[in-house]
Amino acid sequence: MSEKDNLHRINIRVRMDIADWCKKKAASYAMPYSNYIAMLITQFAEAEMQKELLIDLNNSIHDMKEMSGDVNVSDMLREMREFQKTIEKMDQKGE
Repeated sequence: MSEKDNLHRINIRVRMDIADWCKKKAASYAMPYSNYIAMLITQFAEAEMQKELLIDLNNSIHDMKEMSGDVNVSDMLREMREFQKTIEKMDQKGE
């Protein structure tokens, strides 16, 4: 599926002064102002999604720390590598 298939047209209403501002900014990028508005919305949405991912990651790390007790990062990495080796051995045996 191409990126064009993922696009969706929306109609928005903004105050005239905001539309004029977007037209001026878009002109400096040599693009239609509707594309400039789409770029702004996309940047805002991506930043918000990244914030959500960061919150989820922090929560996961916090949960792992609570479950594992007072363990430092190097111990956690060592245990993960050991666990990965165990899984690889099981895969080789066909289990």
